[in-house]
Amino acid sequence: MQFLYMCPFGLIQFSDEGTVERINPEAVNLLTMAFSVSEFHNVFDALREVWPELPSLVNSAEREPGRLVDNHLIAYGAASLCRWLSTTVVRVDAGQNMLAITDVSDAMQSEAFGQQSEGRLHALFDSIDEGFCIAEMLVDDQGLPVDYLFVKVNPLFEQMTGLHGAEGNTALGMVPDLEPAWVQTYAQVALGGETLRFELGSEALGRWFDVFSMPLAPARQFAVVFKDKTERHRWEQSLQRDADLNEFRARLTDALRTVGNPVELQERAAKLLGEFLDVDGVIYAELDDTLEH
Repeated sequence: MQFLYMCPFGLIQFSDEGTVERINPEAVNLLTMAFSVSEFHNVFDALREVWPELPSLVNSAEREPGRLVDNHLIAYGAASLCRWLSTTVVRVDAGQNMLAITDVSDAMQSEAFGQQSEGRLHALFDSIDEGFCIAEMLVDDQGLPVDYLFVKVNPLFEQMTGLHGAEGNTALGMVPDLEPAWVQTYAQVALGGETLRFELGSEALGRWFDVFSMPLAPARQFAVVFKDKTERHRWEQSLQRDADLNEFRARLTDALRTVGNPVELQERAAKLLGEFLDVDGVIYAELDDTLEH
C-alpha cells in the first residue's frame, strides 16, 4: 500500500469485471485530466471509448500472474494542446489486474516536433534552388583525406553536377579523374572545422562551381551548397579573351608603327605574339597564292 500511494506514476488494481480495488492519487490526477471525472468505480467505463479492446483483452488473458496483457497510448485534449497517457495492463493474480498510467506528453510532443522539423527539413532540402549535399570525408590509416562519400543529395545536385545515383557512392568512385583540390579543400571543412566559400572548376566534370561548405556532426561530415557557374565562367573567360586580344592588337599596332625594316617588323611582331601566347617559339611565314598545289 505504501508503494501504491508513493509511486510516481498512476496505478489502478481492478478485477476482470472492471471494478476498481485500489487506485493511487497519481492515477486519479491523470484520469481526471483526461476524462474530467473525479471518481472511478469501473475502469472500463472510463477507458472503453479510447481503448475499446481492453475488456476483451482482460477477459481473454491467460490466468498467469505477471503476464503482460497489453499496452495502449491514449491521446486527449485539443489538437494544439494534445496530451498523451501511456497505459500498461498486467495480470497480478487470479481475476486481478494492474493498470499503470504514465504521462508521456513531453516525450510525444518532442517526437512530434522532431518529425515536423524533419519534414520541414526534407521539404527545404528538396525545394532549395541550389545544389545541396551532405558528405562524409574518408581518411586512410594515417588520418589523411583520400575521398568523400555522398550521404544525401537533393534533386538539383544531379542536375548541376551531372552525377546520377550519387548517394552511397564516393566522389572518386564516380569521377576517377576528379582533381585532388576538391578532396583537399573539403578536408579543411570536414577535418579542420573551417567554413569556406570558394569558386572552383573541374575539368573532369567540365563545370565550374560557386561553393559554400560547413562542418557538421557527426565528425568528418560536412554540408555543401553550390551553384553551377559554368556558363557565367565561360562568358567571363570569353570577355577576358576579347579584352586580352584587343590589348595585344593595340600593343602590336603601337610597337610596329615606326618600324620601316620588314625583317625587324617580322622579328618584333613574332616576339610580341610569343609573349602574348606564352610560347617558346613563333614562326613568321608569308602565304604565296600563286603557288600551285
